[in-house]
Amino acid sequence: MKYIIVVIFLTTLYNSAFTQKIKIKDEVASVDGVPFLKWEKRGSLEISIFGINSTEEEIYAMWLDYTDPTKITKSNPEGKVRWIELNFLTLNKKCEIDTRGYKGLVKFIYDNKIYVDNVLNTENIDKVISKYGMRYSQNRPGGNVNIYINN
Repeated sequence: MKYIIVVIFLTTLYNSAFTQKIKIKDEVASVDGVPFLKWEKRGSLEISIFGINSTEEEIYAMWLDYTDPTKITKSNPEGKVRWIELNFLTLNKKCEIDTRGYKGLVKFIYDNKIYVDNVLNTENIDKVISKYGMRYSQNRPGGNVNIYINN
């Protein structure tokens, strides 16, 4: 019993020491109480992201999905494959990441240092693009279908 209590205590201590507190209010995302970025919802599955001091839309995020019969399981009876497409508008670059909620997206942007000193960091964006690429679109069944019409 003591062992379990010690493990729970250490886990709680670790999580509180190494996780950021992310709060989203009035279209401003803050990390540990410091405003980090702004965004505007563009529908239920799309948002525009701005640097905290920017008026220019810099990232467009879309939650996307498709059905893949090979992904059907008890926990995923529809076979849905879900992801977020990040479109870095000012750089004309894109990548796709695993799906997550709004706070998870803010954490992803923060952890990958997409914004450094409130400015998009192209070097870190290029690292993210190299790491994640467009794997969902590329792996989509029938995504690379060529149609030939012979007359």
